[in-house]
Amino acid sequence: MIANILNNFCMLPVGKSHNPQAAKTLVESMRAISVFELRPQHVLRRHFAFEDILCRSGGYSFYRKYDPQADDFYLELVHRGEHNHQSTINFVETKCHFGGTRWWFECPKCLRRCAKLYDDRDNFYCRGCLDLEYASHSINYRSDEPTLKKLQKLEDIQKNWRPAYSFYGDRMTKRARKEEELLRQVQIGTAIMHARLKRYA
Repeated sequence: MIANILNNFCMLPVGKSHNPQAAKTLVESMRAISVFELRPQHVLRRHFAFEDILCRSGGYSFYRKYDPQADDFYLELVHRGEHNHQSTINFVETKCHFGGTRWWFECPKCLRRCAKLYDDRDNFYCRGCLDLEYASHSINYRSDEPTLKKLQKLEDIQKNWRPAYSFYGDRMTKRARKEEELLRQVQIGTAIMHARLKRYA
């Protein structure tokens, strides 16, 4: 029962918001480049500054280059697409509170610092410029998210449940009462979820 409910919930459309009144594209449906993927490739270290380093992120290839006049790094796209009009991406360096530095991308459109840039017709912009939203922002947490968590908790309880846990003497144990209450809450929550699934089917 629990697996079927989770599978049905995951069948909601991906790529657009689950909310029919919102037409925003979801972040999860976009291809992106991430500064976190570049860190293990040693492209953001000063002692490699004067080398052109080939690196990859999000399936794209770049050359990490260095501008000695600005004393700064930037990325240059190896293969420019048909609609690309922005072949380079700049970095922003900020100081951490406890020492060290952290690197970010600079969005070519709004110049905001960000950890990820998203592909938009061969160009890369931040989430704000492309008006994207996270899938989690389109979920009704009042009904769905707590129910999903309770479903998982109930499944974990039932895996390790023993009949001896239900009663102590002729009285229901505290553990059994909690499971009974959890089951009641799950039944209410799944009824709401099923209603939503029928609505968007």
